Amino acid sequence: MTRKVAYVYGSRTKTFLSGTPYYLARALEAFGKKNGAFDVIDVMPKRTREIPLTYLRWCLEAVTNRISLFLLSQTYTNGCTRNISVPKDVTPYFIIWGQYIPSKVLAFRRKHPGARIILYNDATLLDLMETFDYALQTPPPLRVRMVRNEKISYAQSDLIAVFHEKVRARMIKDYGVPPEKIWVIGRGANLDNALLRQSGEHKRSVHDNKFHMMIVGRSPKRKGVFRLIEAIDALTPGEQDSLVLTVAGPSESELPTRPYLRTTGFVSADERDLLVAEMAASDLGVLLSDADSLPGSIWEFLVLKVPVWVSNLPGIATALEGYPAIIEDLSQGTSALTARLRTFLRQPQMLSKLRTEKTKSIRFLTWNRPAEFLGEYIRTDSIPAKWRDHGAEVCSR
Repeated sequence: MTRKVAYVYGSRTKTFLSGTPYYLARALEAFGKKNGAFDVIDVMPKRTREIPLTYLRWCLEAVTNRISLFLLSQTYTNGCTRNISVPKDVTPYFIIWGQYIPSKVLAFRRKHPGARIILYNDATLLDLMETFDYALQTPPPLRVRMVRNEKISYAQSDLIAVFHEKVRARMIKDYGVPPEKIWVIGRGANLDNALLRQSGEHKRSVHDNKFHMMIVGRSPKRKGVFRLIEAIDALTPGEQDSLVLTVAGPSESELPTRPYLRTTGFVSADERDLLVAEMAASDLGVLLSDADSLPGSIWEFLVLKVPVWVSNLPGIATALEGYPAIIEDLSQGTSALTARLRTFLRQPQMLSKLRTEKTKSIRFLTWNRPAEFLGEYIRTDSIPAKWRDHGAEVCSR
């Protein structure tokens, strides 16, 4: 008799994709044990230095040496998963984070039709290539090849799970994926329970009586840091002195010098508790981006009971419905952002009122619901009944 095992790509470390596959795998592991339905095995991603020949061959073929593009390639995914080994008594469910099905996984399924392949995705390559600087510079032949391989992987997968409806719509329109194959199951916050408990101890105690905002993310341009700095610069000196903007991720050299600006630089996994303490002690989490989906940091702010101020990106307003969030229309320009900042400074009760009125349970921000969907699919080899009843509309519930 065979046993079911979920192989989760990228889930052995909290650093790969900010820990998203790791936290999904842990929630899925708990579901599998509770129901006695399946086990979970982590598949470790590799660093470029661990597969140097693979990287060099890819550079020659792609006519570029941009590591960021290599990490988005089928070649990289193949390199990370070529050592997957499935025992004979196992029926595998491969959960692949990203846009490609590894060659090793496809070869296995050809020999074992009972195997299942699930792609879990927060963006398509077309989304990335249209918005992120590193992807905009993709050489045309490489772009064509990457998107073609992505389309093939979508077609060969058994099921596709996505964060929100925007991604699903893109797959249907531009990749020709059948709607019934794609399920919007959301995402969770990448925080350990221990960190959540500790965060309350730091609330406000580590800061003064100024208004504290915080942005988390490696790319200051993509996260809207420069846009926010421009809006703060339009305030009076007295108003600027009454606030603090903390930016976690970019190095100090990447940002301008301002009296109100604090930088933490890159935060390693070992310093995660310090980052969470900073986030919990903030008055407002910020994302004024025009090129992003809803990143994990926004969920984390909300779980830490910190209101968020985010730009009106596709899918965001729906995903944040019921939570203490201010949705900003960036088309109104810098003056509108400056006016909003003055409201925060002059009417601090606004955020308190928002927290009181928007009380959607944070239990919806854990990884339990995505794990429940995937766990039931693995357990029964079918879509869970409540998702079948509500279809894609479940994305915001």
